[in-house]
Amino acid sequence: MPNLPVPQRLALVVLAIVTLSGSWSAAARKESGPPRYTVTELPIPPGAVGAYAFDINQRGEIVGMANFPNGIGGYGVRWSSRGVEVLDMVPGSDRCWAWSISENGTVSGGCSVPASPATAFPVVWPRTTPVLLDSVGRFAIGAALNNRGDVVGYADDGPLTVPVIWRKGAAFTMQSLGGREAAAVSVNASGQSVGWASVTDGLVKAVTWDRDGMLETLDEVWSQAYAINRSGDVVGSRIVGGIPVARFWAHSGVGGQDLTPLYSEAYDINDAGWSVGFVNEPPEATAFVHDGTSLHELRNLVEGPNPFDNFTEARAIGNRGEIVGVGRRGDQTSVPFLLTPTSRVH
Repeated sequence: MPNLPVPQRLALVVLAIVTLSGSWSAAARKESGPPRYTVTELPIPPGAVGAYAFDINQRGEIVGMANFPNGIGGYGVRWSSRGVEVLDMVPGSDRCWAWSISENGTVSGGCSVPASPATAFPVVWPRTTPVLLDSVGRFAIGAALNNRGDVVGYADDGPLTVPVIWRKGAAFTMQSLGGREAAAVSVNASGQSVGWASVTDGLVKAVTWDRDGMLETLDEVWSQAYAINRSGDVVGSRIVGGIPVARFWAHSGVGGQDLTPLYSEAYDINDAGWSVGFVNEPPEATAFVHDGTSLHELRNLVEGPNPFDNFTEARAIGNRGEIVGVGRRGDQTSVPFLLTPTSRVH
């Protein structure tokens, strides 16, 4: 999960596009030809200056963030059949992040308070009222959660940033590689989580943790992992020639594979092995979906009316094939969207 709020020293690079054959699940190859979608522009709360959609569950509920009118910071929102709901902020906080949503609609994230050094609290929203998780360190965020109620993220307290898992609200620190920073940013149904960890010389490696918090490295090069599906397939990136390029790790443990030589990021992978993200196609980035065999630019796959000039980032793909992200419409660059497949795509 890229673009997480972290202290400045916490490294953050991202990933992905795909042109892979041979390692994706058979389920991902069922569809012949590119998928097609209808597009919905998601409404934003009154007064907000743009918004972002970050995650979607199987009920079609979407979570994201809306920007304050001054453009500095924002607050969590949930889109559902009830419309757009504003997630309450923790009293005294000046901004909140809402990153992940479970099947029952619970949202995970965090809220910061104005302080020096920066201070933030891990939070879940069962509905709109925030519930604080066990605090670990000075700056902590619940980056992702699963349907069991496990929340993973990270906590910073001075010299170290450590990976954390919260169970029933209580925090447990997971294993690291001995360096200054580590963060967990995705968790699957069985409690496996992924992220990255640095070693003593500063090299950052993509890693996975089992349910007991024990760590396994996915790669020996500079890399980060951002999403894991039910089978344990992982997407992430590694640095090649100074830029992030897509990386895929199969659950079979056969090692990572570069998915493209281009500057790109992949933010999510669903249980069928379909992934989404963006690829840098000058003059601007454009969102993609990868079906396990081929890469497709989303702007070329819309049926019917489309108010968007470009889909700039696809942030999540659900197990029913819906895709959410952010796009550009005219001079508005932070417009959240939902793409709904017109036929079965997984």
